[in-house]
Amino acid sequence: MNKKSRKFIKVLARKLIKGQDHLKKKSLKKAFEKAVNGLPESELQSSLLSNFTDAFTILRSQIEKLKVLTQQLAADDVQTINRNPDPIAATASHQDGQSQGKTEGEIIKIERTKISDQHFNFPYNFYTKKNVLMPTASKTAVDQFYLKLLQNQSGMASVIEYVKEYQRRTSEKSILSTLNRLLVISTGIKDRSFIKKLLYVYLTKMQPLVEKYLKEDSVQKASNLQENLHKFLYVSHVRYFSSRSSDVIEEKPYYNDLIASLLSLYLDLSVYLFRNEERKEKLAKLLYNFTSYILVKTPQFKYDVLLQITQVNADRIQLILPLIKFCLTGDIDKTDIKAYVKYIITVAMVNNLNLPDTINIDDDIKKARSVVAPSGTIDWLREGVNEEVLNLDELNNDNLSFYLLDNLTESVQSILIDVSILSKPYFMQSVKGILPIRITEV
Repeated sequence: MNKKSRKFIKVLARKLIKGQDHLKKKSLKKAFEKAVNGLPESELQSSLLSNFTDAFTILRSQIEKLKVLTQQLAADDVQTINRNPDPIAATASHQDGQSQGKTEGEIIKIERTKISDQHFNFPYNFYTKKNVLMPTASKTAVDQFYLKLLQNQSGMASVIEYVKEYQRRTSEKSILSTLNRLLVISTGIKDRSFIKKLLYVYLTKMQPLVEKYLKEDSVQKASNLQENLHKFLYVSHVRYFSSRSSDVIEEKPYYNDLIASLLSLYLDLSVYLFRNEERKEKLAKLLYNFTSYILVKTPQFKYDVLLQITQVNADRIQLILPLIKFCLTGDIDKTDIKAYVKYIITVAMVNNLNLPDTINIDDDIKKARSVVAPSGTIDWLREGVNEEVLNLDELNNDNLSFYLLDNLTESVQSILIDVSILSKPYFMQSVKGILPIRITEV
């Protein structure tokens, strides 16, 4: 299936899940058939009809993923409230005594990263560390009220409702700018689940807009999104790692999964906006530096970012070359199944790109073919990939890499990308088969 088919399935899944999460397999299949048959005769309809079984499997998996995400977020919120039965009072007392001191500490911490302003000197109007850490004015009573209110919510639906209400009260232009404002004024809040709530809502709102504006070729709207996203990524990084709750076991969805998806959207926007710039090499370094800064504690998630980028046209490849080089040459954990699979897929994906003549990856491919798969990889793949899609019989850890690189069709590659980007426990608990790459709106 092509990218248009997968995108159609993602959009349809979001529409079907709204108010209809009780749909059974038979009813869902009829709804899918109706949607496909209702399309005009086109390459999209032909692709879906010729791959109907695989497409329907993907649709079911997308819907199951959306259900699981909703349940996990709700459980996460309830656990947060149980740990802090009166978060409003606790937050208020903390902020009164430590808000100003915390902010100064955060600014000092950022200075120590030795990331200078030149790393954010893009040809567009970006925010820098000088004006993203604090709002132009101190927090108002309205700000404090809604921060406390949002901390105390037990479901994403209520979070979105109160974010919109806060938007109306503050006359913010959009829900994205509202989320940015909430993140900036959240100084002193140590609850990492609160930051993840904002990240999740932001991702669900940002992703469809990015897809829409790139499809419409709307440069100004895409530029506005990029500026907003740049600020949001920067401030979320500062806020999250200034928290002292690192000893608490993180609940799903994981922070790094959310950030990787947002970074991939950010790079999609960037390579689209910068595609006609003459200084592509310099811009590529700036984009890579920013990506490295956001993932400074978890550089292995650069694979997740690269595998989710969609803007890989020939005129845009140069803008992500530093990221590609890192993923091709970086040392992987030879005991981590997920890291191994992401590495193999990356090599296969890059090999299919229209790279400049100056880039030769023959040695990287040769190296990848000789990599020994971690123990248990074949069994792990069997649990998640249909045998009709990927035949793993008579394979072992020594020849698996060679086989995968020679047999990664587009459909198999798509399945393995989704499987590898999610953690195995989550993958096993939700659904066997293909799972969505970016988290989609619930």
